[in-house]
Amino acid sequence: MGARPGYYGRWRRLAALGALGLPLSLYGLDAAFQQQLQQSGKDLTAAYQGCLAKFPPNAQEQLRIAQRAWIVFDNKQEAASAAVGQRKGLTEEDLDRIALPETTTRTEMLRNYFNLPNLDLATLRQQAARADQELTVAYKQCLPGLAPDEEKKFREAERAWIEYRDKDAHAHLGDPSGP
Repeated sequence: MGARPGYYGRWRRLAALGALGLPLSLYGLDAAFQQQLQQSGKDLTAAYQGCLAKFPPNAQEQLRIAQRAWIVFDNKQEAASAAVGQRKGLTEEDLDRIALPETTTRTEMLRNYFNLPNLDLATLRQQAARADQELTVAYKQCLPGLAPDEEKKFREAERAWIEYRDKDAHAHLGDPSGP
């Protein structure tokens, strides 16, 4: 994990500071955006718990594994973004605003887990291969100009995303054998 805490730790810390009655502006976040961050965390947790409750008991562990992999990815992505963002003069709020859609996307994926089209494995692999090609192009466009430590963090985040993607696919397919 990077030097900056993950969202979950940050929300707990900000909530504790807010309980002390200190103005949120001291911590670089306006009150409305802090509420948006907190709500996105609550929404993600609710979506995960709702999805988990719908899974048959033998498949729940695969979803737990996938969600843990997403959290690892999210933390590594945050560390990589912070390293690059610091050099580019981005604030923590800027980075949070950049990262928020990732949490929102994961929340929507969990909410719609059982509404996804029932595709066969060959079609899923074909779609994944196409998406991987597009992501590889974007990934390679991000690498030039990174400092060695930034590139290392970026690669770690990319590897964590690949692990999450694979574990999530196994959870979605209900594959008890895992990735």
